[in-house]
Amino acid sequence: MKRPRKDKGRTTVNPRDLYGTGWTAEQYAATIDQLQVLLGRYPGKQTRTEGRLSESATRQVIARWQKLEYVEQEKLLSNSAPWVWLTRQGLAQLDVPYQFYEPRVGALAHLHAINAVRLYFEAQRPADRWKSERTLRAEQPQRASGEVAPHLPDAELYTTLGIFAIEVELSIKEHSRLLNIMRELTSNYCTVLYFASASSFAVLESVKRQLAPDVQGKLKVYHLEKIDGYRQIAG
Repeated sequence: MKRPRKDKGRTTVNPRDLYGTGWTAEQYAATIDQLQVLLGRYPGKQTRTEGRLSESATRQVIARWQKLEYVEQEKLLSNSAPWVWLTRQGLAQLDVPYQFYEPRVGALAHLHAINAVRLYFEAQRPADRWKSERTLRAEQPQRASGEVAPHLPDAELYTTLGIFAIEVELSIKEHSRLLNIMRELTSNYCTVLYFASASSFAVLESVKRQLAPDVQGKLKVYHLEKIDGYRQIAG
C-alpha cells in the first residue's frame, strides 16, 4: 500500500513561481495581462498563443501564489487589468532586500509603462540583463544627513556595449530639472535611453538640444507608443 505523500494537499513552489514572483517583485507590481506575456515566455511552457499564457491559466497561477500568501491582487483602475504585487511574506520567502510596497493609483501608469519597456527589451535583446529601479534603490548605501542622493534611472540595462540607463517619461518635468538629470545620467552611463509619451517627447528633444554635441550623442529619445504591449492607462 502506497504511503500518502507528505506534501499532499499542500501548495508547493515551482521554478515558474519563482520566476514570475521574482520579476513582479523587481518591478514593484504588474498587471495580469503583463504576467500573461511574462509567464508565456517561461522556458518550455506550451501556450495556445505563442509567447502568451491564456488569461484563465494566468489567473490559476496567480491563485496559487495567493494560496501561498505570496501576492495580493486587486483591480485598481477601471481601464486596466487587475494588479498583482508581493506581500510581506512573499518578499521574505524570496529573500529579496525590498521594503513592502502597495501600489498607489497615481504611480500605476508609470509602473505599467516601465513593465512594457522591460518586456520589450527581454523579447528583443534576451542576452541583456535588466536591473530595476527597485533593485538599484535597495543597493544604495546609507547616506549622511543632508547628503544628496544620485538620480536613479528607471532601470539599468547591462549590454555588451556597456551599461545603459533607461528612463520612462509620461509627464512633462521642469526644463532645468530635466537638463540636470540628463547631464548626470550621461556622465554615469555610456548610453541613456528615454521612452517618452506623446506629450513629453518634444520637450525631451528640446532639452536634449541644450546639451553639448558629444553628450547629445549618448542620449536617445523614443516614442513610448511604439513599444509592443504599451497602452496608456489612467493614473
